[in-house]
Amino acid sequence: KLPGIIGVIADLINVDKKYELAIETALGAKIQNNVAEDDDTAKKAVNFLKSNKGGTATFIPLNMVRGEKARLNELNIDSEDGFLGLASDLIDYEERFTTVVESLLGKTIVAENLDKAVEISKKIKSSLRIVTLDGEFINTGGAITGGSTGNKRQGTLLGRSREIEELKSRLENSRKALAEQEKEILDKKEEMEKLLKIQEKKSEEKNKLEFRKNDLSKDLLNIEK
Repeated sequence: KLPGIIGVIADLINVDKKYELAIETALGAKIQNNVAEDDDTAKKAVNFLKSNKGGTATFIPLNMVRGEKARLNELNIDSEDGFLGLASDLIDYEERFTTVVESLLGKTIVAENLDKAVEISKKIKSSLRIVTLDGEFINTGGAITGGSTGNKRQGTLLGRSREIEELKSRLENSRKALAEQEKEILDKKEEMEKLLKIQEKKSEEKNKLEFRKNDLSKDLLNIEK
């Protein structure tokens, strides 16, 4: 990883499972774009790829990118049936990435399904892109993209990222649970050792008392003689 390259878009946003396919469809190949601290970093990264024949990549410099969100209040679609929100509003990210996210998703609407998406597109005269929860896409101008490519909800990049994070979280929870169990076992072992020592001490005291009792019995017999 080159200095100043923050990461790819897929790793810089958090998306609810419900919206994963829609957001990934809206981003397309841009989901693999790299975010850079500034344009100098981006230029250095490009030159590095050129000199090392490392292929091509897209870099988004934070100091140059300009984001803009659609003015939904002017379109009057907030209460439209099937309207779920702007794509940029349906994900979580660090504040410093706001312009990046808005440049990529600020003019993309997420709709419940294709029928609702078509109605919304007609109302706004196809002025914004629209994606559905099932991954259909209406571009500006009205072109509709969709169909079947197997189970689209399985194997999305965002879905895999979420699953990896969930697995990491479960692994961490398992480690914590194991550590707590080990501590509990150790505590019980220490408690058992303490009880054994107490038992040994009491046994020694009992033996001493028995010896003392025997000595007293002998003394008593001698006196009676």
